Amino acid sequence: MFEQLSAEELFNLGKLYKQRVDYQKAVPHLDRASEMFLLEKNFEQFIEAKNQFLRIYGETDDQPKIEEIKEQLQDIVLGNNYPLGPKTFYVLGVCAQHKKQYSIAKEYFTKSLQIALKNDDKKDISYAVFGIATVCAATGQYNEAIKEIYNIRVFLQLVDLPDLEVSLKLLNGHILRKMANFDEALELFWQAFELIKENKDLYMYSNLLFSIGVTYNDRGDHHMAKDYLNLALMSIDKNNFKAFYEVVVSNLSEMYEPKSSNYDLIFDKEKR
Repeated sequence: MFEQLSAEELFNLGKLYKQRVDYQKAVPHLDRASEMFLLEKNFEQFIEAKNQFLRIYGETDDQPKIEEIKEQLQDIVLGNNYPLGPKTFYVLGVCAQHKKQYSIAKEYFTKSLQIALKNDDKKDISYAVFGIATVCAATGQYNEAIKEIYNIRVFLQLVDLPDLEVSLKLLNGHILRKMANFDEALELFWQAFELIKENKDLYMYSNLLFSIGVTYNDRGDHHMAKDYLNLALMSIDKNNFKAFYEVVVSNLSEMYEPKSSNYDLIFDKEKR
């Protein structure tokens, strides 16, 4: 079914299916595209296709597939003397975060930042700094995370990155939640809701419902928390977002326990 399509067309279709969370269709398109890119010795696009796979397998929590792709990328680097770019290191950082390997994730994000700064690429710089901010937040270094968020906002004045703006509000909201500033956190989540009305990103929609739910729970409003957490649960494709689904189920089952919410998600769902 791919005979009449070029590698670039297959890649774009695969990326579109990925954005729609239709991984069953995304994978064969991206797989064929990556094969064709490799035959053409188009290493830049081959790596870009593999980056898409890393995002998919990170979200589906398929660690063997992630390791397989990392080996393929290493073969390209060693066999063809082709350096990995900031985007690949950023995606590897996201994958490490899914496994709660925060020190490794920070190393990847820092490497991504170093390359992006060398290239003077504001988009890649913004995402790399965002990655570092998420690690700081996940490890309880809230003041450091807030400093990094401020740095990103400086770059967002120079480059239009709407997906990152949503992710930034989500991250900032959860930091405020952890600091018991519940009303401010909810305000940021509602602002993010307004931003995603245009792109209709299902993952972000589910993530924001969940974020509002855990914030209400931490504030002591368990009735509202249960409503939003159930809405989040109903909106999640559990086959494609296994880790996210398990976190929501865990929070619902533990909602009336005295301990704090179990929130340890990746805040980024950008579409690069």
